[in-house]
Amino acid sequence: MRQIDPDILRVMQGSTREAPTAVERHRWLCNIVDRALDLPPEERTLYLAEVCGRDDLRQEVDRMLALDSRLGDVFDHLDRLAESHPVDQLDDGIDLPEEIGGYRVLKLLGAGGMGLVFLAEQDEPVQRVVAVKVIRTNLDNPYLQARFDAERNALARLSHPCIAQLHDAGRSEEGFPYFAMEYLPSAERLTDYCAARALSRSQRLRLFVQVCQGVQHAHQKGILHLDLKPANIQVVELEGEARPLPKIIDFGLARALDGLPLGSSTEQGTVAGTPGYMSPEALVSTRDVDTRSDVFSLGVVLWELLTGKHPKDLRASNPEKEGQAQRGIRGDLESIVRRATVSGPGDRYASAAELAADVERYLDHLPVIARDGSGLYRAARFVRRHRVSVLAASCVVLALIGGFVARTLEAERTRLALAESEELTGFLVGLFREANPTLRGKTLTVRELVDQGVLDLGSRFEDQPATRARFLSLLGSIYQSLALYDVAEPLLAEARSVQEQLETKREDLGETLVWQGLVDHGAGRFEKARERFERALQICDETVGRQSACAGEALFYLGRATNSLGAIDEAEARLNEAWTLQQEVLRPDDRRLGHTASALGFLALERAEYATAEALFEDARRIYEASFPPDHPQQALIATNLGSLYVQQDRLAEAEAVLRRAVEIQEVTLGAHRRHADTLGNLAVVYRRLERYDEAATVMHRALEIRQELLGSGHPDVAISLNNIGVFYWSQQRYGEAEKQYRQALTIQEEALEPGHFHIGHTASNLGLALWKQGRLDEAEPFLQRGLNIWEDSLGRDHKALAWPLWGLAGVRRDQNRLADAEAFYERLLLLRDTEGAEQPPFNDAVADFAVLLRATGRGDRAEEIQHGRSPDDHSDSAE
Repeated sequence: MRQIDPDILRVMQGSTREAPTAVERHRWLCNIVDRALDLPPEERTLYLAEVCGRDDLRQEVDRMLALDSRLGDVFDHLDRLAESHPVDQLDDGIDLPEEIGGYRVLKLLGAGGMGLVFLAEQDEPVQRVVAVKVIRTNLDNPYLQARFDAERNALARLSHPCIAQLHDAGRSEEGFPYFAMEYLPSAERLTDYCAARALSRSQRLRLFVQVCQGVQHAHQKGILHLDLKPANIQVVELEGEARPLPKIIDFGLARALDGLPLGSSTEQGTVAGTPGYMSPEALVSTRDVDTRSDVFSLGVVLWELLTGKHPKDLRASNPEKEGQAQRGIRGDLESIVRRATVSGPGDRYASAAELAADVERYLDHLPVIARDGSGLYRAARFVRRHRVSVLAASCVVLALIGGFVARTLEAERTRLALAESEELTGFLVGLFREANPTLRGKTLTVRELVDQGVLDLGSRFEDQPATRARFLSLLGSIYQSLALYDVAEPLLAEARSVQEQLETKREDLGETLVWQGLVDHGAGRFEKARERFERALQICDETVGRQSACAGEALFYLGRATNSLGAIDEAEARLNEAWTLQQEVLRPDDRRLGHTASALGFLALERAEYATAEALFEDARRIYEASFPPDHPQQALIATNLGSLYVQQDRLAEAEAVLRRAVEIQEVTLGAHRRHADTLGNLAVVYRRLERYDEAATVMHRALEIRQELLGSGHPDVAISLNNIGVFYWSQQRYGEAEKQYRQALTIQEEALEPGHFHIGHTASNLGLALWKQGRLDEAEPFLQRGLNIWEDSLGRDHKALAWPLWGLAGVRRDQNRLADAEAFYERLLLLRDTEGAEQPPFNDAVADFAVLLRATGRGDRAEEIQHGRSPDDHSDSAE
């Protein structure tokens, strides 16, 4: 029996003037209640009269005893019924407390080892319904107090959609520890939720990824959960949300990673938790565990989520059932689970984020980290990703195959070349036989066809290295054309490695280098791409000479890579050289001439030379119409380029028509392809210019999703999408939101592009304009000046795009009352306005701004002169 401190007793009874602290007072009250509960009723009254000298103290002790009695009745009742009755069927006649810590109790929600959970209402400072968790005892039980403190302090650090939110914590007037949390109506444990709705494997995995993201947030905040299991992962369906949301609960065993105290008991390394989900090291002591212990628990949860059984339940059953469950997650999923639950922490995923990323790779049909694989495994793992129709996209495959066979025979009319073409024919006939719907029961996509080709190739032709290398190069080139760069890269690297060791067949090496360069270019590695194209050109010169189709193709790709690096003049020189050479060595309707004409047209478009651009695009379209069927992806490409031109000329109706046609073709033939994202981005510009903002937002975000999925979040094309979204916000005068998008885009570009790249100038200028419109003049000026400098270097001083940073700089100087500087920028804008090209914003707005300045300085006549026949738009767009 606990004894009462005599000094505290004297203070509380009023026999000394020294006032007790709040801690001393609480400890004394807990001691009194503890002692009273141990006494029979007849002795309890005498005892309380002796130790409680003041009426207010006696009343406080009586309240604590009364609440203890009421909660004790509830606990006793629950203990008797817990095994056979769910919470919602418990006796409604239990005398529940009316209020706990200022929260009005509505009903009992549940009970556990530590306490009760009530549904309660809060009126002030906000009105809301909460779940109030009350600890089972109000006494000084060190372990329970430590768990309560751990959960309260852990939740106070955390703020994540997948973690139940803590609102408040403290002790009730009667001394019971409690905390008020986010109420999760109709929540179900993770495994029960998935089973009740028969969720598919992918749906379960996407829920699991969200759980991992919540755990990762806790780890980043320095918190280990240490009791992750399905019961502590609830799933809710929030009103207005389209998909379920997991919520991680019960941080009662949480431990700090950074040394800050959570709860004394767990900080001392006490072993506590649910053994079936604990890592081997946590079963010994929690003193030295780290984030990998939670990763182990997540791995067990993943196994149970996918198989419906806990691993120990499978081991306890017969081997046949265990084998069935393992077959349910065979392959990559099994590798993921095994890596998460391996005994040694050093061999596991280092974080919940790594585990989630590998699950997402599985969902996206990408190679998983948990499974080491060859280039062929990485290729085959992409099955069913970015499906395309076999009829339309077969044109791409057949064109590549046709060129492959033709070059083989053209380069070396020998028995070996003929034998190689026969091998190729037999191999491809076998593939297309697999595509026969009567044999397979369905029509294979080109993607599936090529995946099957990778599998069939296997280790074939190992005694014919040149032939095998050509097959690898062919398959890699097809994956490249489908924008599947990760899977193309290892195939092409293996092909190049073999070809570099061969003394003959140098032209094969040049061709593989071209495909590798296209992979690098597509992945945003522009300098590497240029190096590969330069080497391919050198091989062409050495083998067949400069006056060849081979050299023309290498020059074409070299010009494109140079343009992507921002060296427009050099790019134009390379492309013109390719154009001249191809006109001499190719037929007038050769599709390669169409490619070069299209690329030169795009350069002219960037220089605002619209008449030249349109003539070149029309040349390309004429060639493509003669070379490809109407629904071929190449027809969509030239339509996209024409749409870009029409947008720049403000021919919006024509732009919408050609771009919508391009989208229709690409949706059938390409699916989620980077060219499709390009077209969607241009179509979004049209919708925005037409103020059809809902349509613009939908199309624009779809383009961003495609680019992020295909290329990764750090690719320059992703920055283009982010910039376009910023323009979308700008057009609605939502300058703060535009700023966020521009900053993200600029961060990507500064990592991926050369410092003077014109795309950096574009984004820097837009960011400066957004800052200017928010009145942040000192921040805006350097971005605007940077954009102007880059564009002057890359586009020349007379390009109309310079109007954007000039307008911003003029506005900044005007708002800083540097009127002479502002006027100089406005005058330069007027000169640009009068050059050849379409009339677009910001000229109207700039002229209006300049007119205001002129009138304010007494030059109304000059203002009328510059404004004659023009009126400002309601709002302005940023440069495209």
